[in-house]
Amino acid sequence: MELIRFTDFKLTERNKAIAKMFFDYNGNEVMAQFIFYLQRDECLGIRVGRHDGAVPTVELENYINKNKPDLKKLVKPEVVRVKAERLQMLASENS
Repeated sequence: MELIRFTDFKLTERNKAIAKMFFDYNGNEVMAQFIFYLQRDECLGIRVGRHDGAVPTVELENYINKNKPDLKKLVKPEVVRVKAERLQMLASENS
C-alpha cells in the first residue's frame, strides 16, 4: 500500500481535522478518511475514519503506525494553513 495523495484537509473541531487519503492498494486506488488530533500546529495522533471496503481497517491502522512521523510531517503545512484560516475568520467576525 502506497499513499498517492491527500485532499480536503479541514478542521472539524478546534483541535481535530480530517482529510481524504488516497492509496494504491493492489493496483487499485482506494480512499480512506484519516482523523488528525492536533495541539497548536502539531499533529499528536492519527486514526482511521471511513474508508473503502476494499482495504481492511487493520491494514490502514498498520500503515499509520509504520508511517506516523512521515504523515505528521506531510500534513504539518496543512495544519498551519487551516489554523491560520480559522483565526482569520474569527478575527473578521469580531470586527
